[in-house]
Amino acid sequence: MTVAFLALNIAAYLLSTVFGEKVYESGSLSVLDVLENHEYYRIVTSMFLHSGVSHIVGNMLFVVILGDMLEQAIGHFPFALCYLLTGIGGNICSMLFELATGEYYHTVGASGAVCGIMGALLVLIILNRGSFGHISLNRMLLAIVYMIYTGLQSPIVNNAAHIGGLLSGILVMAVFAGFHRNRYRS
Repeated sequence: MTVAFLALNIAAYLLSTVFGEKVYESGSLSVLDVLENHEYYRIVTSMFLHSGVSHIVGNMLFVVILGDMLEQAIGHFPFALCYLLTGIGGNICSMLFELATGEYYHTVGASGAVCGIMGALLVLIILNRGSFGHISLNRMLLAIVYMIYTGLQSPIVNNAAHIGGLLSGILVMAVFAGFHRNRYRS
């Protein structure tokens, strides 16, 4: 599934380079289009669109490295579900933030799902008493703090989606672990 999500993101990026703004206009996350025009699909399509080469490369590096680790730990279908639910959770959090502040944007990117993967791995680390694979609790917390800090330094980063994705990842993995108490412990 990691490879499938990588391929979908790359295909969507290539499509946007061919068709340009039309892809972004019809697929980016826009709370006003979602609520007023009932274009709910944007909550998902925006997760596969990226604003440039550095944007997609950065997100896909995290998807490949951390996503592969999570997929090996929890399985193909649970990973796919986690990726999609945390990306959606991040986007819903972003929309709620925009509604609360009254500032509306068009956003794209897989960052909510990437942060969701980080949140899910955080739960696995905690379940395994402070480390999972080669990732310790301190390293994961440092990565999360760094992601949030660097996001706060840029006015164009959707921090609400990052935080919503992270919290969604924690919640989704906690639910998975609740159903499979001993499965995710090494």
